[in-house]
Amino acid sequence: MSDYPKPLSGSFTSSGVYWDRRPNKDSGLAVELIKNADVIHIHNAVYRVVCDEIYELNPTASYVFQTHSGLREGPLYFDATEMMGLPFKRFFTIAQAYPRLYQNYEPVPNIISFPANPEPALIEGGRPRVLFSPTHSRKARWGGKGSKVLEETLTSLSSLGRIEYVRPKSFLTPYELFSLRKTCQISVDEIITGGFHQVSLEALGAGTVCVNGSDYFSNLSFMSCLGSLDEPPFFRVTEDDCVERMTDLVSSPDLILKYQQESLRFFDNYLRPEKLVSIYAQKYEELLQ
Repeated sequence: MSDYPKPLSGSFTSSGVYWDRRPNKDSGLAVELIKNADVIHIHNAVYRVVCDEIYELNPTASYVFQTHSGLREGPLYFDATEMMGLPFKRFFTIAQAYPRLYQNYEPVPNIISFPANPEPALIEGGRPRVLFSPTHSRKARWGGKGSKVLEETLTSLSSLGRIEYVRPKSFLTPYELFSLRKTCQISVDEIITGGFHQVSLEALGAGTVCVNGSDYFSNLSFMSCLGSLDEPPFFRVTEDDCVERMTDLVSSPDLILKYQQESLRFFDNYLRPEKLVSIYAQKYEELLQ
C-alpha cells in the first residue's frame, strides 16, 4: 500500500502490486485481485478504514492474520487483530522466537527467494570473510540486533589479522547484500535475544557459517514448522562466550567448511522456496475445504 522511504524504496515492491488509495490513482489491478481472492492474508497490521474497504470489496474470502514482530514489542501491548475488525479464521506467526509470544498462533516460515550458492566460498589468503551488517541498532527484548561485545570482538579479530571484517559502507539492496554474503565464509545475525532473523536463513542459503544466539525454543519452533528432525546448523554464540566462540571458529578452517556445507545441505533439504510455499498452500487449501 505504500513503499519504504529511500534508500529502501523499490527494494521490496518491484515484484508486488501497488494499491494506491489516493484519489485519481489507478489501482484497478489491486482492487480486482482483492475482489477475486479466495484467501486474503494480512501481514502485521492494516488501518481499520482500509480493512473495512477490503471487506466491502470481498466479504466472502477467508481471512488470515500473520504477525512477525512489532517494532515496539507489540505482543506486550495490544492484540492488533482487535482493531482491524476482520473475521480472521487462522492466525500465523514467524517460526523463530515469536511462537513463545503468540502461543495460540501457527508457526509459518519466512521465505528466501534468492538462489542458493551452489558451493560454499572457500577461504582465500588464510583469513575467513565475516559479514555483520545489522539493519538497525534499536534496543528491544526480541527485536534487538546490535551487540557492543560482538562488534568489539569482530573488530579485534580484524585488527589481529584473523578475519576480513566485511561491513558495507553504503546501502545495499537485499539482493546485493545476499550476493555479497555468498562471497563470505561466516555470516553473523544477532546474539542477544535467543532468537534469530531472516539473516540466518540467508546465511544458510549463501553457504556460510550462520552465527546467532538462537536458543532451544527458537530452534524447536523452526524445526516444527519445517517438519524437520534435523536441528538447524547454527553456530550458537552469546555475549557471555562471544570472544571464545568466535576465536575458536575463525581459528579452524575445517570447522568453518563443515558448517558451510551443513548450511547448504539444510537449506536444500528444508528451505527451498517451493517447499516453503507448499506449507502456506496447504494451510490455504484447508481453509477452502
